[in-house]
Amino acid sequence: RATDQQRHQEEQQRRVQALQEQQLQQQEQHRREQEELRRQLQEQQEANAELRQQSARLVTRVDQLVRENTALGALLTEVMSMIPQNNLKLARTRASSRRTQSARPATPLAT
Repeated sequence: RATDQQRHQEEQQRRVQALQEQQLQQQEQHRREQEELRRQLQEQQEANAELRQQSARLVTRVDQLVRENTALGALLTEVMSMIPQNNLKLARTRASSRRTQSARPATPLAT
């Protein structure tokens, strides 16, 4: 009877050891998974930081382009407003030039 009890205790000890080994393996697996997740999180945070920097640079560039575009639009408006005046001045200059030329007597070429 003592042998049966001893065998029973040994069997229980083996089960306990197997469960402890399984638990240690699970803990190690969990530790590796946590480490991998931490590594992935670190990579993601670095990528996010880079994207934030790129975004800030793009916002700055867009602001600069908007200012340049506004200045160019104002310049274009100014130039467009001058065109009718310049056309009128050109027409007056041409008309004046034609009157002056027709008022001059034709000078014969020296032969």
